[in-house]
Amino acid sequence: YIIPDKDTVFEIIWSPIIIGMSFDANGGTGTMEREKHEHDTVINISKCLFEKEGHKLLGWQLRDEYYRPEAKYQVKIKKAGESLKFKAIWIEEKENPGDINGDGKVELTDMTLLSLNIMGDYAIEDELKLKDADVMRDGKIDVADLAYFKQYVSQDKVLLGLAPEGE
Repeated sequence: YIIPDKDTVFEIIWSPIIIGMSFDANGGTGTMEREKHEHDTVINISKCLFEKEGHKLLGWQLRDEYYRPEAKYQVKIKKAGESLKFKAIWIEEKENPGDINGDGKVELTDMTLLSLNIMGDYAIEDELKLKDADVMRDGKIDVADLAYFKQYVSQDKVLLGLAPEGE
């Protein structure tokens, strides 16, 4: 082993880790281009170009996590050579989980109505709105729906209308 003299300069060249991303139509039709992004960068997940008759995109699934359409995502892999595959999650076109007041948005007003319904101070009578109030999709409207709704409103990678694994 030879130790370089004091005039030796080392130049370190950094090559960023590039991660491949692909999209699964999950029963839909159409195509989406494969993407490449640098590891540890924050991106917006691409707009869904897939279509599924009678359905709309609820969000994307990656491993055991769910993301809203066009959500921010920090590109990370768990092991070398891994690529990312986002799978489209579809719901029926007429469904809008969490939109209890029917205004096309899911927000605090809907969470308040859900809370009042659980306490018995507000009755959700429309059959479709009852289905949308059951955000856990377990056949009942209860505190679990409210807790899950709160996570959604706080932007915690939760998709309403899709019960968490194992629950």
